[in-house]
Amino acid sequence: MRAVVLACIASTIPLLAAADEDAAGGELLAVRTSGKIEVDGRLDEPAWRDATPFAAFVELYPNEGATPTERTEVRFLYDDDQLYVGIVCHDSQPERISRAMGRRDHVPPSDMVAIAIDSAHDHRTGYYFILNAAGVQEDRLLHDDTGETDEWDAVWDGAAASLPNGWSAELAIPLRVLRFERSDALVFGAYVQRKIARTHAVLASKLIPLGAGAFVSQFGELRMGAVEPRRELELMPFVATRFTMRPEHSDAANPRVGDPSGDVGLDFHARLTSGVGVTGTVNPDFGQVEADPVILNLTRFEPFFPEKRPFFMAGMDLFQPVAGESGDVPQQVVYSRRVGLDAPILAAAKIGGDLAPGLQVGFIEAFVAGASAPAWSGTGPDRRLGVRWAQPLHFGPNDLLPAVAPTPENFLAGVVRRSLGANSWIGLAGALATPVGPRCSGADVRLDDPPAACDAVGGNAGAFQWDLRSHRSEYGFAGQVALSQVVGGPPARTLADGTSLRRGDVGFGAYASAGKTGGEPWRAWVAYELATPRLDLNAAGYQPDQNLHQVRPTLAFVRESGFGPLHRFSADVSVPASWSADGRALLRRAGIRSSVSVTLSGFHDVSCDGGYDAPSWDQREIYALGIPYRRPASADAGCSLSTDAHRTVALGLSGRVTRVLPAAGLPGARAWQVGASAALRPSPALETRLGLDASGDPIPGRFLEEDGDQLRFGDLAARSLSLTLREQVVATPRLSFIGYLQLFTVDGRYHAYYAAARSARIEPGDLRPVGAPSPAADFRSVSLRLNLVLRWEYRPGSTVFVVYSRSQEGDTGVSGGGVATLLPSRLGSTPATDAFLVKWTLWTRI
Repeated sequence: MRAVVLACIASTIPLLAAADEDAAGGELLAVRTSGKIEVDGRLDEPAWRDATPFAAFVELYPNEGATPTERTEVRFLYDDDQLYVGIVCHDSQPERISRAMGRRDHVPPSDMVAIAIDSAHDHRTGYYFILNAAGVQEDRLLHDDTGETDEWDAVWDGAAASLPNGWSAELAIPLRVLRFERSDALVFGAYVQRKIARTHAVLASKLIPLGAGAFVSQFGELRMGAVEPRRELELMPFVATRFTMRPEHSDAANPRVGDPSGDVGLDFHARLTSGVGVTGTVNPDFGQVEADPVILNLTRFEPFFPEKRPFFMAGMDLFQPVAGESGDVPQQVVYSRRVGLDAPILAAAKIGGDLAPGLQVGFIEAFVAGASAPAWSGTGPDRRLGVRWAQPLHFGPNDLLPAVAPTPENFLAGVVRRSLGANSWIGLAGALATPVGPRCSGADVRLDDPPAACDAVGGNAGAFQWDLRSHRSEYGFAGQVALSQVVGGPPARTLADGTSLRRGDVGFGAYASAGKTGGEPWRAWVAYELATPRLDLNAAGYQPDQNLHQVRPTLAFVRESGFGPLHRFSADVSVPASWSADGRALLRRAGIRSSVSVTLSGFHDVSCDGGYDAPSWDQREIYALGIPYRRPASADAGCSLSTDAHRTVALGLSGRVTRVLPAAGLPGARAWQVGASAALRPSPALETRLGLDASGDPIPGRFLEEDGDQLRFGDLAARSLSLTLREQVVATPRLSFIGYLQLFTVDGRYHAYYAAARSARIEPGDLRPVGAPSPAADFRSVSLRLNLVLRWEYRPGSTVFVVYSRSQEGDTGVSGGGVATLLPSRLGSTPATDAFLVKWTLWTRI
């Protein structure tokens, strides 16, 4: 492995200094205009006739390098405030242009155009603006050459218009949202795309091969005259009112009470220098954000949920973790979902941008604090409304507040990156999660009701990161080396594998991938991870596992531009292996995996994968006791199919079967998962998405509890069913209605029980049958999530949200005998909470 890594580094470093041979292609020119441009999709102002047209587009997909069958022209204008982009899309069959409607930032499959701009001209970062033939807008941030995130929003304008022989698009992009240094002759990186829905054709202003492994670094150039970057302050004050109906004592049988509440707050953005901006929020309200889906997690690992809150989505490109070829990030220093998890956010701010050419910085600061219920001598719940100093911009009834206020906590994260060559960088990242207030003592932990400080586990983390690539990004070496330190919380706590983590303990971790990650057809790389037993990044980051070494060599065959009758083909095989890092070198995993993914001639996607895992030691199953447990061997295989997404009805099917092989003392088992989805678009303004996911997860010999010197286990048969419905009605690109419904049920039954004497290690042969415990460990629950959101952007950047949400969840008990049902029976017996929200936001600038 070390030889492979060294060889990859040696081949990468000389290429970093190589000149970009393709930089001259796709050159574009912007012309200054003094006239007013009305953004209506029609290029009928005189200035557009004077602009220099560019029509040398090339087909990127499905016939890479071919001459397009449809003509496309793009023109650029600019003034001191805006960059204007005008695109004329000629079409020989204008009646077949797809003008599907969608909400902001969710452009549906349709005819569309896009412009990507590397305004810093660092060949690594950029902005991506999309507009479809119905006028729906979407924007993204580009980072690390090939990475992108749609977790960014800018206030810009765009419109589309029909033409007798096609359609046209007009975009007005404020120069204030772009990072650039003043120059008498500005040069941006630029790239223009057009997608034709009925043929799936992708046309581009410059040919960047799909299998190149590079994107931003290969842009053409957009040349324009001098522009003085302006410093403006953008303000977005908001008012949110909410009325919640809930059971008085969290029991469906109790009377329901109504709780009015309200918030005022402010979001703002300002440009500090031409390359650095600050974004802040005071008392942010995220009531319109869709709830996380309910899932069944039978593992000993924390699931990962993506960020959905607008403040933590926007402008986070610098904080994106370094990902290997597989996209896995095993150790994440900054995970914004930690902020506001246990207490409301009082205020937060982000600063980021180009401090100097080739030097980027970013900082996030957030403070969370919650109020406690005041003393109450009356009878019944305290329904008085009030405002508390810990939450000065929120008012609501006292009985909604906890008896003990959560511990205030300060979150601070920072990133510094230095560019090396055209598309490589090195950098430092750090995160501090610091509880504010008295420490939790050993005596506090032993109390029947420990103070909140005992739950406020903080931590410090720092990392050195790098992403080194050849000039075409075919070869790469990326990774991170991290340190962590425990701050706050109890004097000591025990991790899932039994490691005792004390306040002040330091842990070490690293991961890296190196090899040929771009180009066609062959690619090969190796990924490695080390996490010492005391590495803990979870105070402000995300780290699902620790106490392991892991290596994963991979060989892949890739044809992104097509292979025979297929539009796309890729296949890979890997041999993952991991062992503990605590000095015992216990084998945690050894196996082989392979996958194949293709796009068929009808533009349907099919992928299959499978693998085998040999018997291995699980250090987390016997939770927090530090006793390794021998897992039997298993094999699995699965496939998924999704039909052409551009059709009126698009279907998806998936299935997986896992066979756990029998071992001494334990029976074999067969797990299964099936999924089905349908997307229906009967008209451009209406979209319905249906989803069904079901699983059967038998787990032989699952650990239940410690009973003296005995460890108890059971054979679990768990099944789950999830039904989802998403409904979208779009009146205009700025007025939309979204509905989301999820019904989720889970039923778990134990049908055999075992006991084993406590020892240094437990193997299946150590288990002996015993009777069922009392009470039984069986479980059954049902959940419902409902969100209805009306969004009206009454002017660019200013919105009104009207939201209704309903949440139900509870244990419905297990009836004896018979076959377990997954139907959502007894849903009415679970407590329900209904919430109504109206939020008004105004965007302005000064």
